[in-house]
Amino acid sequence: MTINHGRTRDEPQKEGRKSMHWRLLEHWVKQCGWTAGAEIGLQRGWTICHLLKTCSGLSMIGVDQWIEIPDTGEPGWDSYDHIDIDYWAAVVKGRVAAFDGRGRILHMASLEAAKLVEDGSLDFVFIDADHTERGAGADILAWAPKVRSTGYVCGHDWNLELVAKVLDRYLPGWEPHEHLCWRIPKANVPKGMR
Repeated sequence: MTINHGRTRDEPQKEGRKSMHWRLLEHWVKQCGWTAGAEIGLQRGWTICHLLKTCSGLSMIGVDQWIEIPDTGEPGWDSYDHIDIDYWAAVVKGRVAAFDGRGRILHMASLEAAKLVEDGSLDFVFIDADHTERGAGADILAWAPKVRSTGYVCGHDWNLELVAKVLDRYLPGWEPHEHLCWRIPKANVPKGMR
C-alpha cells in the first residue's frame, strides 16, 4: 500500500534519510554508559528501535499519541497526515515488544506520559515531538525532571527557529550537535526545572 510521496508502508533504508540522529544517540549511550532513556515523539520508531537493537544494556520508554493534531495556527505545527498513523503505531509497538521487556511504549500525550515516569529515573530524554513554541516548552518542562542529576536532556531539530527560541529560554547553554541534535547536562538545567 502506498502513502504520500509515493513511499510504501515499508520502512525506507535509514541511510537514505537526511538525519541519522539515532547513530549519534547510540554513540552517546555507549560513551556515557546510559541504561535508561526516553524518546518523546516516535512517529515510525526508527530511533527507539535502533537504540534497543544496538545498545543491549539500555531500557527505553517511547511516547507518542499517533493522532492527527488539529491545526492550531501556531508556527511549528505539524500533523501526522503524511503517514498511516494506525499502521505505524502497531508496527512500532510490535518492534519494541520484541526487545524482551527493555522497551515500553506509552501511547498517549507527552504530558500525561510524563506523570507516569519517576523523577530522576532516566539517564537521558530525547525530545522530538511537538515543535510549536508552546509544545516544545511544555515537553522540556515535563521531561527534564525525569532525568537524573548526572544525565542529559537531549532533543532534535535545533535548526528550527521556534525550537532554538525555546531552548534559549528554558535551557540556556544548550549545545548543538550534528544531525540537528541538541543536548545539555542535567546539572546545567536551571534549578527551577530540575
